[in-house]
Amino acid sequence: MIASTNNRKNRVEKNSDPRINERIREQIRGAVAYYERANPRDLTYRLAELDQEWDIERVLELNFSSVVLAGIALAVIYTHLIPPRVRRRARRLRSRSCGGCQPTAVAAQAELPSPGCYNRQVASITA
Repeated sequence: MIASTNNRKNRVEKNSDPRINERIREQIRGAVAYYERANPRDLTYRLAELDQEWDIERVLELNFSSVVLAGIALAVIYTHLIPPRVRRRARRLRSRSCGGCQPTAVAAQAELPSPGCYNRQVASITA
């Protein structure tokens, strides 16, 4: 887990121009040096600025998550509004993702073949 986290952290740096990476490092060193010598009030002000930026980012992430959740809920509630072609592809994707076996109740409700039917088809193909 730690190795994959390190790989993700270094991925941007490895794929960026070394001059840009060096410029970013210099900016970081400069900021650290400035705040080492800075007045505590300046440091407090900067921390408040960062906190506000992070609050804005959190709100944007929450809004995105809410839109996705609302979309899923609407798709579940108003399935009849989803074009048939999209529904068929979604069922096919769901079927493929679980190895072609669907619960019998769900298959019957969606007017799909039961898992036994899939098993018979597979048996007839492999025989």
